[in-house]
Amino acid sequence: MKVTLGKKFLKQIGVSDKEVGEKQNGFSFEDLKKKWAAEKRWDKRHPILANIKYVWWKVRYGIWITLDDMKYTIKWGFQRMFRGYDDPMVFSYWSENAKLNIKIIKHLRKIHCGYPIILLNKKEEKQWNLRWNKDTKKLDINYNKRWNDVLDTMIKGWEAILKEDNVFLKTKEKYDHTKSEIKRKELLKIFNDGMILYTRWYRSLWD
Repeated sequence: MKVTLGKKFLKQIGVSDKEVGEKQNGFSFEDLKKKWAAEKRWDKRHPILANIKYVWWKVRYGIWITLDDMKYTIKWGFQRMFRGYDDPMVFSYWSENAKLNIKIIKHLRKIHCGYPIILLNKKEEKQWNLRWNKDTKKLDINYNKRWNDVLDTMIKGWEAILKEDNVFLKTKEKYDHTKSEIKRKELLKIFNDGMILYTRWYRSLWD
């Protein structure tokens, strides 16, 4: 099924009325992809003109789009003040929550003044690659360092799930499904490792 795009939207992203008029069945996503690919090639050949074109677009459309969107920025700001969360948080909760967790856990790692007593078995010691004291040849029972290791693994997990959503590996300029799937599995493994510790130590996430 061919999906056509609205004239107002097309105008905002730089598609002229003439280009739209040349398409008898409407301007589709496929047409837009071809236009962007051609523009990308042109921009590489003419970098100075490309920058001038970008500035012109910013003045002609970009500023007004930003001003038009301010009503949403204000609305969402009031939602966060009085409701505790805004509509964009709901639109894509899993990714917005991941971004928020990354910021919060990084801040917690930086400023925390307490930490849990983390006791692990031999398998877990090896799995989380905890630090050994080179002088005594024994495991360094430093719970602050252990807690930082745990927090780092959580952070890497949240970062991995965001990266997994954007995996698009290519071979000879074409999407490589096999390579992309292998990369996704690697990132999901990192994410799952992080979530194991996140759920295990959830009630210890405090300062």
